[in-house]
Amino acid sequence: MKQKQPTPVGYLVFTFVLYVLLGGAAGYLIAFSADGRGLLFWVLACALLLGAFLLQLILHEAGHLLFGLATGYRFASFRVGSLIWIKTDGGLRRGRYRLAGTAGQCLLFPPEPKDGVFPVFLYNLGGSLMNLLVALLFLGPSLVCPPASLGWLVCWEMVLTGLVGALQNGIPISSGAVANDGYNAFALGKKTAARRAFWLQLAINGEMTRGLRLKDMPAEWFTPPPREEMDDPLTAAIAALACSRLMDQHDFSQAAQTLEGYLDGDNAILGLHQFLMTYDLVCCRLLAGGGTEVLSPLEDPVMKKLAKAMEDYPAVLRTQYFRALLAEDDPAGAAAVLETFASVARTFPYPGEIAGERELMALAQNNTKTR
Repeated sequence: MKQKQPTPVGYLVFTFVLYVLLGGAAGYLIAFSADGRGLLFWVLACALLLGAFLLQLILHEAGHLLFGLATGYRFASFRVGSLIWIKTDGGLRRGRYRLAGTAGQCLLFPPEPKDGVFPVFLYNLGGSLMNLLVALLFLGPSLVCPPASLGWLVCWEMVLTGLVGALQNGIPISSGAVANDGYNAFALGKKTAARRAFWLQLAINGEMTRGLRLKDMPAEWFTPPPREEMDDPLTAAIAALACSRLMDQHDFSQAAQTLEGYLDGDNAILGLHQFLMTYDLVCCRLLAGGGTEVLSPLEDPVMKKLAKAMEDYPAVLRTQYFRALLAEDDPAGAAAVLETFASVARTFPYPGEIAGERELMALAQNNTKTR
């Protein structure tokens, strides 16, 4: 397999410069306001800055929701941090879900395309637009509040964090692991295949919130795109989903072959998807009789970093279970993983995914009896 790519330098430079400017501006404003007021005011001002960040995060996702609903989308899930609310057939349900590289996410059911066309820009850029609108809303009061007053400082903190949210998510850029809203909107404006892939991903996620498993969804949704169309992350993501469906169907031979091809190939599959695909491939190889030698891809530094960020993700826990049982002959370690998995499963928002992972772990348990 190819060496996983590190975070692009351009993304690191962009993020560094953006937050240095924010830190410098916020530091100046807080210092100006706190002059002669003591340590307690500094603590309060910094706490308010963190609160402004959190509020702008919530408003960002609310922007996706409002602009999406306004253009024909339907509610599926809303996440801030690890807290997620999903729409099920029985109503709203709260759960816990973390995804590396994202602080929140609002996913909606897409409208049916008309002649292959459906609205994409306002939904994708709605979060950045909301951050910008809120920044402009607070700009007015910031100009009339008494300078150095607490109200003046709060207004300017909302302006700064709103601008950062709008720029960080609106300017097209990819971290390597995930692509931001502006990047997706730019790709959707260029390619019909990307728009189709975007619709499919939202439709698949929507069915997952209802408890449906990948293997039970329409097969045509998972038709891998032609290799020449896999030069953008949105289209390439369908290939990753097709591999996940093969795993859910327990077609491990075909899954391994397909995973190897994509992981070794030249495509735009995002780092986060590559990470999960690598874990699936390791499981396929362990089921086929491989030993500790098949674990080597997991030792890649980028893989280890993502594994830490995704340590309570069901597919990661399932792979750890496979590793303990089939590669390291460690029943006690496997039992500990199973206990953690049971705890995660209680609040995980996608019951179909949990059911699929339990089946895979049962296969691993059965496999140990035939060795």
